[in-house]
Amino acid sequence: MRPTSPYPPLSASSCIVVLAVAAALGACDDKEASKAVASASAAPSATEAPPPPAPKPPVVVVEDALITVSGERIDTAGDAKGRLVAILTGRPKVAGEIIEIQALREVKYPRVATTIAALREVKAKGVVVKTGLRDHSLGELSMDFTPPTACSPMAMIAKDNAVLVWPASGGVAQRYTHGMAGPDLTLGSDGVRRLGASCDSTTFVVAGDESTKWGLVFDLAVAVRTVEGGVPKQTQAWVPTETLVPGHKL
Repeated sequence: MRPTSPYPPLSASSCIVVLAVAAALGACDDKEASKAVASASAAPSATEAPPPPAPKPPVVVVEDALITVSGERIDTAGDAKGRLVAILTGRPKVAGEIIEIQALREVKYPRVATTIAALREVKAKGVVVKTGLRDHSLGELSMDFTPPTACSPMAMIAKDNAVLVWPASGGVAQRYTHGMAGPDLTLGSDGVRRLGASCDSTTFVVAGDESTKWGLVFDLAVAVRTVEGGVPKQTQAWVPTETLVPGHKL
């Protein structure tokens, strides 16, 4: 004997309703599946290459025999400035930018002066020179390329390590003899600030003899800008390429 169902048999109209609901559910499932496929096709591929990094200003490293621009080497013999200008001209993130220079203390002064002059020529906005200080910490010297005026104070470290100070317009050079460990940075920087006290220019000139190590010129520039309890009038250093003659006009 066939078993009997506990539920009453469905009428024809009920069967139609059940079939319609089942069809609707199937249609919903199809729509959801289509959405999933569309989302998967719209998502970026896992193998798609990321966008290239944005260009950054180059970093210039100055040594006695080499000037390196983001890995590209330049021999400092001969026309180093011309070769440096050729490499930097048209390079992204140079014109209108602040360029970092890393200069070793032992490098001769003209090497750094040449590098800074090349960056001025290619229209860099300024530089930040990073050099180790005598206490082995890292110092920074910013230059915004504001040219000196006639009253701007100038300081030069001579071959014998004396500090010579006179105005950019020319005049008698005040001489501060060297100390036990090199140039007298305290008296020399005080002399620069005194001379610049009556000058409206924010720029002072700092230089060295062609045999002077850059680290000494850097120390003097940092000392000029270091005033206990205040800010000096002249905060922007100007490093000339021409050889200064004490007492003569810049």
